[in-house]
Amino acid sequence: MGSDVSPFVSPLQPCDDFVARLADQRAERKWKMDKIQSAADLVSAQADTSKRDRVYVVPLDTSAAEPAIIGVTEQQLTHGVGVIFAARNRAAGPGRRGARGGAALNDIEAHRHNVAHALIGWCAPGAVFPTTYRRGTLLRFDASAATIWWQDEYQVETRWWPEHEPSTGDAPDGDDD
Repeated sequence: MGSDVSPFVSPLQPCDDFVARLADQRAERKWKMDKIQSAADLVSAQADTSKRDRVYVVPLDTSAAEPAIIGVTEQQLTHGVGVIFAARNRAAGPGRRGARGGAALNDIEAHRHNVAHALIGWCAPGAVFPTTYRRGTLLRFDASAATIWWQDEYQVETRWWPEHEPSTGDAPDGDDD
């Protein structure tokens, strides 16, 4: 943290880092999750008709704090990153618990626990503070597909500043050619 921070962080960059972190953790910890990938938003994620449990990482928002000193363009950026969970009821059918989403909700709780364990306190590349949890919410229950969609929101902070001008002095190796 500090000097190796990128001078500009795209709002999508934290998503790529989150996907990589979750994919590594899934492989290492043998999570029972079919897919982890980025998506532009919920509509894009819902276009995937897979019947397996899956996770999508989506950009939510980016905000900037006022510069600490007037005239200085270094700013701290706060990125909201959504982790959307989709779990399908395996026990769906009339009169069964799965028809109301209970089975999928249990699966989502297990996935949420795994993801939170992997992200909270983890310092993403270029971040100035560890990742924190914001909130979670039910996005929808699709009864026709027996799928629950849930989103947890995380926050990561980075810095932005203009790149320094290249030096006009001698070459670092002393070569004057």
